[in-house]
Amino acid sequence: EAVDRATPIRLLYAIDPTATDAEDEAHRLATAEIAVRQAYTALEATEQPVKIEVEIVQDRPIAALIRASASAAMISVGAMGFRHFADGRIGSTAEALATSAHCPVAIVRGPRHAPTSGTGWVVALIDDTVDRHPVLQAGVEEALRRNAPLRVLAQRHSGDEHAEGRLDRALDQWTHRHPGLAVHTQLVAGSSADYLAEHAAHTQLVVAGAQHHAAIRELFSAGGYAARHNTQCSLLIVNCHHGL
Repeated sequence: EAVDRATPIRLLYAIDPTATDAEDEAHRLATAEIAVRQAYTALEATEQPVKIEVEIVQDRPIAALIRASASAAMISVGAMGFRHFADGRIGSTAEALATSAHCPVAIVRGPRHAPTSGTGWVVALIDDTVDRHPVLQAGVEEALRRNAPLRVLAQRHSGDEHAEGRLDRALDQWTHRHPGLAVHTQLVAGSSADYLAEHAAHTQLVVAGAQHHAAIRELFSAGGYAARHNTQCSLLIVNCHHGL
């Protein structure tokens, strides 16, 4: 993402001043420096033409990341922290950022599940109750970047005979602009989590809007996590008031 945007990567480490463990300040700072150095080395090893910046702050992680998001093109975090391996759900930091950040939030699987270009669909979740344009834009851009097909998912409501037509019209400008992009629309009667559970092995990225509350609840539930467990599927949460 940074290379495509010609944007620096900032490695941000927040030392939580409210932590209750017995580590002293010097130990915490040393831990932060080691973590940042390892990340810096990993980035350098990719040999990608990207500028790397480093920032270590004394702040609660969520507060630091939300503040940083105000001037960022994207915030990228892991799918879960150490405290959430046992309960089968996405970490609280990622969940808080998804609904509160001022920019898109990428919630990325671990190295074993790293996406492979051209492998699997990009799935965009849209809803009639919120602005679908930022989600479709992000879905199209990510599908093009990854050379992947785009699947647009919307809820099927009983008695709504015009849902499919509205969905096709919403996609018209994107299909005309990118005729080589493979786009498939899907209306689902059940939950998004159920659909993703069935098709998780074929999905490399799910894009949703932060204001699409039903989808966010499902994606961050234990069931939503289970749907993507042991897959390469990451999440991109788009704040509909702050496009990519």
